[in-house]
Amino acid sequence: MQVFKTFMKVLKKNLFGALMYLGVFAVIFVFHVNANSSSTAYTDVTLNINIIDEDASAASGALAEYIGQMHEIVSLKNDKEMLLDALFYQKVNYVLMIQDGYEEKLSQGITDDLFRNYQVPGSYANPLFEQTLNEYVKTVCAYMTGGADLETALEKTSETLSVEIPVTKETFAEDGASTFSESYAFFFQFLPYILISVFMNSACPVLMTMNRSDLKKRTDSSCMPQSWYSIQTALGCFLIFLTVWLIMVILSFLIGGGSFDKMSLLAILNSFVFALVSAGITMLCSVLIKDKNIIAFVTNLIGLGMSFLCGVFVSQDLLGEGVLAAARFLPAYWYVKANNILAGLSGEFFEVSSYLLCLGIQLGFAAVFFLSYFIVGRNRYKEGKM
Repeated sequence: MQVFKTFMKVLKKNLFGALMYLGVFAVIFVFHVNANSSSTAYTDVTLNINIIDEDASAASGALAEYIGQMHEIVSLKNDKEMLLDALFYQKVNYVLMIQDGYEEKLSQGITDDLFRNYQVPGSYANPLFEQTLNEYVKTVCAYMTGGADLETALEKTSETLSVEIPVTKETFAEDGASTFSESYAFFFQFLPYILISVFMNSACPVLMTMNRSDLKKRTDSSCMPQSWYSIQTALGCFLIFLTVWLIMVILSFLIGGGSFDKMSLLAILNSFVFALVSAGITMLCSVLIKDKNIIAFVTNLIGLGMSFLCGVFVSQDLLGEGVLAAARFLPAYWYVKANNILAGLSGEFFEVSSYLLCLGIQLGFAAVFFLSYFIVGRNRYKEGKM
């Protein structure tokens, strides 16, 4: 096993980059998944609002009461410098000033110049809160247009806008059950970029070293058969791929609370198939790349390119038809599609045939990459370019 030992020694020298990728991504994903899985229920955003009521009428009081039901009311002195300081230090998100004559204008159906405000330019709170105000005023005017007086319109508006509408998230998981959690879906969706990045940075430099023509010629002149040399090299590569993949499976096990269900096991199988694809890409790149210094560039080109085109970083639902048409010629597209089928995010119910089709196409890509590696590697060796 002299070749295998040499493989491991070369690997140690190139292990830092792979461990750095693996460690950083593992920490980021664990924290991000835990943050996203802490609550699945929809909740409204609550803002800190300061209200200065210059009208001091029943209508302005009803508006302030309605705002208080949705947001946190912060009392501050009506002093411009103090209000601006509160905005600057984010003690309040928005300062609303209900102008004098608000009730009179509202009763006449006039909606212009009802309010003034102090706000932080560009803050997300501005359009969010102003949408609330516009919705309230338009609803009051709608009731008055329908024949109600101002007092009745205010009461009906408060009742109407206070009704909570239940929000449910429909999935297409098997039997309508959420057997594949969002945490799993999120974790496995980003695996392609991790696997390609780690494999390329760990195995590619080692393979380039082991495939150097001077080492190959020494092996050919020794008593070691070429087949045994290839087997030991392949064993070293397989050990790298299996170790990285198992680490990611263990992380998914921890994220899932220490258990696997049917959908989770199918997701793990999908990730293993894509690990084979990543291994094929890595081995093919090892015979195509001539300079080790550009490995990082090629890694980012392949990893980021497939991730953006195939729906790893951006959901496939948000990608254009042209992008998806091109992405179908890349293996990561079929990995993400299979993951979406398991998570019930593909717009169709889970079907074994659709899932197996995605796996079969990925295996086809893997076979092409491995076959290309052997053909290109043999030709380059014969030409003395390795």
